[in-house]
Amino acid sequence: MLTEVPVTPATRVIDVVEYCKEAGEGECHLAEVWNGHERVLPQELLLLDLLQQWGARRPEVSFYLRHCPSWTQGSQQPLEQSWTTAATAESANDKVPRVELTLSELQEMATRQQQQIEAQQQMLLAKEQRLRYLQQGGRSNQGQSQSEAEKLQRLKERVETQEAKLKKIRAMRGQVDYSKLINGNLCKPKHSVTL
Repeated sequence: MLTEVPVTPATRVIDVVEYCKEAGEGECHLAEVWNGHERVLPQELLLLDLLQQWGARRPEVSFYLRHCPSWTQGSQQPLEQSWTTAATAESANDKVPRVELTLSELQEMATRQQQQIEAQQQMLLAKEQRLRYLQQGGRSNQGQSQSEAEKLQRLKERVETQEAKLKKIRAMRGQVDYSKLINGNLCKPKHSVTL
């Protein structure tokens, strides 16, 4: 049974093991098989680094999830451990299902995952920019509405001032018209008297 595993630059061997093993399963480890030889991979090894080390020989390598202890607890084997023949390891695990991943499949998964991560980062960046734009727009709208309210208040005050001046001018005009009327009336009798 093949399982596709997401691989990122930070993916360790233990992450792949945890991803592939089923709940309740005992100890498992990831084994690397190349040219009929098998070796157990250290749990803290970065998988993408390993894939890159194989380079052009990636298609020759397979990875298997083994369901038996890889080493005694508390001691880890070094990366440069000895290879065992795959036939011996496979005969011991015939009854145990395993996950087989070739190096090229893991590389393809890593590439796909990297592209997905980059696309998600770009989408996140676009959303953050949109959010900042909307927040700034909200602030400027609030600022605009405040300044518009202030302008409106000043205009109202000007209108009230102008109306008060207009009332005074009308009152003065009324007084001038009244004075003209009185003066005009005073002048009429004088003309009639002189004639």
